[in-house]
Amino acid sequence: MEQSSCSGRGQWGITPALLSNARQTRRRFVPICMKAVFAIALVSASALTWGQEAPIEPRLSNLDHDIAAHADVPGLAVAVTRDGRIIYERGFGWADRERGLRATPNTPFALASVSKSITATAIMQLFERGRLNLDAPVNDYLGSAKVHSPHWNASESTVRRVMSHTGGLTTFTRWCGSDRSTCNLDREIRDYGILVWRPGELFDYSNLGFGILGDVVARVSGNEFDSYLKKNIFTPLGMEDCGLQTRQPTSTQYDEKTHARSPMRLSGTPGASGLRCSAHDLALFGMFQLKEVKNSNSVLSSTNLDRMHRAQPGPRGQYGLGWWTRQKGGPKLFPPRAAHLTLTLFSLWSRRRMSLWSLLQTPIRSSPAI
Repeated sequence: MEQSSCSGRGQWGITPALLSNARQTRRRFVPICMKAVFAIALVSASALTWGQEAPIEPRLSNLDHDIAAHADVPGLAVAVTRDGRIIYERGFGWADRERGLRATPNTPFALASVSKSITATAIMQLFERGRLNLDAPVNDYLGSAKVHSPHWNASESTVRRVMSHTGGLTTFTRWCGSDRSTCNLDREIRDYGILVWRPGELFDYSNLGFGILGDVVARVSGNEFDSYLKKNIFTPLGMEDCGLQTRQPTSTQYDEKTHARSPMRLSGTPGASGLRCSAHDLALFGMFQLKEVKNSNSVLSSTNLDRMHRAQPGPRGQYGLGWWTRQKGGPKLFPPRAAHLTLTLFSLWSRRRMSLWSLLQTPIRSSPAI
C-alpha cells in the first residue's frame, strides 16, 4: 500500500479537512506528552537555578495511569541530559500491548521528521571529508533522475539550499507498505522533483528534499544509507538502537480510530522520515550536538557542528541545515518535529548544556500525512 501527498501554495494547497484531522489527533495525545515535558523541564530548570538536582520521578508518578486511560497513546519514552550525562530516562506504557512489551528508554520509536537532523549530520560529515560541496548543485550527486524545472535554473538548487528547504522543492510525503521496494526514489524525483519556486527565494518544507539528501549520502559514500549512518555516526556515538533497521523491536503502530494494530508503514523518503531510534540513543545524539561527547570530533568537528546549526538565508533566521534554530537568549536548537508516527519533542540549550527528548507513540491516520 502506498500513500502520497504533495502540498504547498496555490494548486498544492492543504485542504481544511486534512488540517482538521491533524488538529483533532494532536489534541488527544499532546497533553500527555506535554505533562512529561513540562515536569522534566520544571525540575531541570530548578536544578539549573539552584545548582541542585531535584528528583524528576515524583513529577511523573501518575503518567503510567494517564497512558493506561488514554487509548490514543500506547507508550512514551523520555530522556534528559545535562552537562554531558543522562540525568533521567524512562519508558511509560506499552511498546507492544498485545505482546506485553513495555516501553523502555531503549525502545526504538519511528522518528519521522527528526530523521532530517541525522541526515544533515551525515551530509556535513561528507562535506568535512571533502566528498561533496555544499554549494554545488544537488543534481551533481544524483543518478539519472534529477530535480528539474521548466522555468527555474536547476543548478541553483544546491545541497545547502535543499538542506535548508530553500532549494525550490515543495512539500511531499510518500508512505510505503512493509516492503520499501514498492517505493522508488528515482521515480519520485522524476515525477515530483519539480522546482516549484526559484531556488534560494522561498522556504518550503520538503520531505522529498531530505529524501534526496539521503540518496546523496548513499551515492557519494558508496554505501547503503543505513549502513553509512551506523558505521560513521551511530556506532562511534554508542547509539545501538538507531537505524532503518534496529536490533530491538520497534514500537508498534496502531490505528487512530479502532486502536487495533496497524500494518507496518515505512517512509518512502528514508532520509526525511524513515529512521527509528530510542530515547537513550537520541540523548547521546543530543550530547554530541552540544559538543559534550569525548570523541565527537571523530564524527564531526566543532566548526561544522556550528555551521550546521547556524541559521541560513531564506527561512527568516529560524532554520539552519536540518535544524530549527533560535538565537535569542542563547542558541536553542530544535530538530524537525515528528508528527506522523511519533510525536518527538526535543530541545537543545547550548548555553545551559542541556537536552530534552520525549518520544510519544501516536496513532496512524487513514488520510495522507501532511
